[in-house]
Amino acid sequence: MIPIARAAASILVLAAGCDSATSSGAPQSAPVTERPAAGGCAFTPAAIGGRPAWAPDPTDATTPYVLATPPTAVAILVAQPVRAGHPTNPANKVVFGVRSPRLGTPLRIEARATTGDTVHLAIPADVVDAEVYITYLDLPAPGCWRLNLSWGAPQATTILFVDVAP
Repeated sequence: MIPIARAAASILVLAAGCDSATSSGAPQSAPVTERPAAGGCAFTPAAIGGRPAWAPDPTDATTPYVLATPPTAVAILVAQPVRAGHPTNPANKVVFGVRSPRLGTPLRIEARATTGDTVHLAIPADVVDAEVYITYLDLPAPGCWRLNLSWGAPQATTILFVDVAP
């Protein structure tokens, strides 16, 4: 499938299967400059713009992100779409920003697919000047993945859409 058609199919799947905070009546956690984007699922839709002030590069109005619940972590989708397997050109680069200090602890991710598949990851706290973790998020199958995040005592959950492998 050509990239444009795959992106359009991803957006259609997301639109059919994801709820948006604005349509559900739930309060928005970001300013009104936020707009929907491909990459989130369920109650954590992806957005562009309106990134929280504590998140990395809060004025970025082009890179999609998914805000966690509670809103103490953000997954910035540097490569889009995130694709199943171990893709290259582009790889699945994701930057996780956290609101509370990392204190040198790794980011632990328990990723669970709706099929029941589970992947455990530990991302080192190797960025010195920011509360971020940078990784290539390779998950084995397409679909919605629930990411349970923890860095020391803080915890948050987000749900990402993983597209079909190239």
